[in-house]
Amino acid sequence: MGAATTGVLVALPGEPARVARSPWLRTLVHASLFAAATLLGRSAQVGGAHLAIFWPASAVGALWIAGSRRRAGLAVDLGLVVVLTAVLRTLTGTPLPAAAPLGVAAAVQALTFCGVHRRGRPGPFRLRTPADLRLLVVASVAGALVSLPVAAVGYARIHDVPLALAMAQWSLRTSVSTFVVLAVVIRALVPRDEVVVPERLPLAERILLAASVWAGYGTAFFWVRDVSLAFAVLPLGVWVALRCSTARATVHVALAATVVVVSAWAGRGPWADLSPDLQAMSAEAFVGALGLVTLVLALHRDAGRENAHRAARAAAEVARAHDLFASVLAAATEHAIVGTDTAGRTTVFNEGAERMLGWDAEDVIGADVRTLLVHGEEPQESGRAPGRPHTEQRTVVRRDGSHLPVTLTTAPMRDAAGAVIGEIRLATDLTARLAAEAELADSERLFRVAFDIAPVGMVMVGLEGADARRLLRVNEAMVRFTGRSEQELLTRTLHELAPDADAFSGLSGDLPGGEARQVRHELTFVHADGRALWAEVSATVLHPSGREPYLFCLVADVTARRVAERDLQHRALHDALTGLANRRLFVERLEAAVAECAPGDAVGVLYLDLDGFKAVNDTLGHAAGDELLCRVADLLGRGVRPGDTVARLGGDEFAVVCTGAGGPADAQAVGARLLQALAAPVVLEGGQARVGASIGVALGAAGASAEGLLRAADAAMYEAKRAGKGRVVVRGVSVTADV
Repeated sequence: MGAATTGVLVALPGEPARVARSPWLRTLVHASLFAAATLLGRSAQVGGAHLAIFWPASAVGALWIAGSRRRAGLAVDLGLVVVLTAVLRTLTGTPLPAAAPLGVAAAVQALTFCGVHRRGRPGPFRLRTPADLRLLVVASVAGALVSLPVAAVGYARIHDVPLALAMAQWSLRTSVSTFVVLAVVIRALVPRDEVVVPERLPLAERILLAASVWAGYGTAFFWVRDVSLAFAVLPLGVWVALRCSTARATVHVALAATVVVVSAWAGRGPWADLSPDLQAMSAEAFVGALGLVTLVLALHRDAGRENAHRAARAAAEVARAHDLFASVLAAATEHAIVGTDTAGRTTVFNEGAERMLGWDAEDVIGADVRTLLVHGEEPQESGRAPGRPHTEQRTVVRRDGSHLPVTLTTAPMRDAAGAVIGEIRLATDLTARLAAEAELADSERLFRVAFDIAPVGMVMVGLEGADARRLLRVNEAMVRFTGRSEQELLTRTLHELAPDADAFSGLSGDLPGGEARQVRHELTFVHADGRALWAEVSATVLHPSGREPYLFCLVADVTARRVAERDLQHRALHDALTGLANRRLFVERLEAAVAECAPGDAVGVLYLDLDGFKAVNDTLGHAAGDELLCRVADLLGRGVRPGDTVARLGGDEFAVVCTGAGGPADAQAVGARLLQALAAPVVLEGGQARVGASIGVALGAAGASAEGLLRAADAAMYEAKRAGKGRVVVRGVSVTADV
């Protein structure tokens, strides 16, 4: 991840995520490391020398500043570098007037290093190529040189330090320390998948190399004081660089730097006879030269190996591509693949082309593809982008002269440099597809005709999105059934035409590809004139390919059947002459009233027989008698309370169910009203008629038998007859019409 995307100057791969995510933890960790590196550098000072031999704090400070986030964080980190450097130098013997400028110089060195490195290559720290090493060295030198004037101010305030010598040692020590330490750290954090691993050394060579390094460094830096021997160990660095991995070469540089610093600090080694300051500078120069030579050779070696690996991978990719191309040609037996050069001569003719066109490959290779594939047609150049794949429908001629419709896709073939070296053509036989399309078109035509002329209504209803519940298409039968135009219907929803259409809502959950589920319900539709119509609707969800699912409904008009059924049901439960409930419906209503009777309440049954009806029949005729019965039924219906049921049981016998009758008094009051209603003469077409009635009443509570109540009321009615007619009898109580 680049620095631009992480919000830091230069990102450090491999930095622990927990440290990178927490600014305060990161500051604490880097401040601790910086303090430790500063104290370590202050201790690495040859006796009598004015400056330390090695200064790892310059590398730690650069890493610290490189990871600073945003300007505020950068300012805080730079301030901490200044303060820590000044405080630690003061505590270790440097005067405060000199320690403060040296702290500022440390901050300037770190900031300059990060700025140069980021300008040279935006992105995280990396040490994989010689260019990466060059950038690291340039940034290290730039940081040392830019901070030199500020450091000079500090050293000028230390009276016993030669200013020119201090400035030279500052530049050399800071550059070498930054470069060497950062090279070790960055290489150690390089992800393993980015490291080029050389072949493992033979055991004998490993033993010889280890012994040579041990003996060479021990002799040159501890046992013999000879300057020439110091540079005699450089071939050991070359050996390590060329034969070991870059990571081990970096470790070798770190170990060599440690040996050199310890040797100089202990007053041993090839520079022991020099002055302390010259010993320090010689050690620093040697470490820099050894590190630079070793890492340059190792990284050049890695670059060569990586290039070789890339070439090998490229060759393998070419071989795989060739094999893949051959496999495609062999496997595409249902497609014709034809390759041509820039002159149009055939160079590739696969087995699929042989099967499709009837030609053998050896007869076609080298021939002009246009004379072989195209008959009386020219390529369609209009609208075709040069150098781009192009697909068109063409007709080709087989070897036997028959024509074959195909889709022909033509694409350019290019070489590695991108130059066009020919074309590749892919032809697919369209015979089956065109036949299927024609069959589908015929099916769609048949469906449209059947849909439009079907004698039953057909409706397509949307299920999703803006079309949910809306009618998408209707036929002529649906137009006639609803009395609305097609245009009006297409603006309506199914629920506006049939309010109880929610019966089909469960169908919308059917999944595409599943078995179509059909649901059938009878729905009530509203005609344009307001009439209620009944229809039997069969519906199923259809999932057409590439389109949203919809509900397909067949709407069969069953209004006449429903009217007939309702009429039959009415006749089965009502008296044909008067329209009152018949005995069957009366008993059902009575049983329901008894079952629903509340505690402490009662159900009353009034059994009524007309007095004088036979005389009307005999004098005025049966037609007048029927007319009288109808008039009596009307009078009785008006004389009872709402919710009571009046029934004709047969002949001139009627009955009434009185729900919620509180007691005999209530029943007597209803009976009295009925006697009063029948007291007036009835005007008929044949003259006037006067009839009365004898009424018997029986009361029953919850649990009473309906037939028992009816029999008790019948008995009470006969008691009223015997008592003189024209009266109400409730359990032996007689009430006359005069009541």
